Amino acid sequence: MFATKKNAKCKIYYSPTQEDTAAGTGGLQAIWSNKVILLNPPLILMGQAVQKLLTVSNCTAVVIAMDWPNQWWSQQLRNMASNQIMLGNSDRIFKEGHSMKHRKMKLPPGKVILCVTKNWNEDLIFNKLATCKHLEVEQQEALIKEMRLNLRRTRRAAIASLDVYLKSKHKKASSTLKGNAVLKIRRALDTMQQMGKSNQQIIAIRRGICSILALLSINKDFTSLPLISSFMKPIVSTRVKKPKYDKVWKISKQLDFESLKSTDKTQQNVMLHALVLLEAHSTLRGTELASITKDSVTVELDSIK
Repeated sequence: MFATKKNAKCKIYYSPTQEDTAAGTGGLQAIWSNKVILLNPPLILMGQAVQKLLTVSNCTAVVIAMDWPNQWWSQQLRNMASNQIMLGNSDRIFKEGHSMKHRKMKLPPGKVILCVTKNWNEDLIFNKLATCKHLEVEQQEALIKEMRLNLRRTRRAAIASLDVYLKSKHKKASSTLKGNAVLKIRRALDTMQQMGKSNQQIIAIRRGICSILALLSINKDFTSLPLISSFMKPIVSTRVKKPKYDKVWKISKQLDFESLKSTDKTQQNVMLHALVLLEAHSTLRGTELASITKDSVTVELDSIK
């Protein structure tokens, strides 16, 4: 994407302007998922290109960009990069084009960096949700590693406990997530910190959220979850009565309760509440989570206890 026709190793390219030999105009509109792409966009499009990298799934990108620490996209590229190489000063790496010479324009100042990013859904979720103000960088990295190691086991357990109920309602888990989940979960975690929640409690909750989001991340719209802040409130307000079953909800009870106050148009959000609550309110191991059949949740018309 954005590579020029003179690049021998990139046979298919998208040009910022109309070109007969280009596969299309404007690489931002192309499909990046499940591909290895070369990104060398104009500076004016760099922010949009990095923003798309943050949301696209299963994409490996080789990005050539200016190393400008004061720009948000430059720092984001460094955070996403699995490998990075400083190529050198721009005047040594780039050549002035014909239009630049004609307009008497100068090359952008600073150094040029090459970053290789591997934006897999699970890593994206971990990197977004594992950052919290009270954790040092080393703690964040340790938490990301822990979640990655435990994800598959937790995910299998979540699938086992969810699928039976979802199938009975003729619903698919992968179709339930919408909205900007990352931002609102981060806000909820910040609220927990302000209310004095311990690091251990926050880590357990965050790990559960990461697992359920990763479970459903095969949906390309997993970042659209507008109501997540509303059902994160019980996490910071509910008292723990039985430590072993720390705020565990039976999924069918939660869904039935939500359905009482929902219309057909909001059934997707109803499913959503329960799916995330199941993991967000649980600190259990995956095998325990899969075997939960507790029915101690009392459903009333205006509350759930």
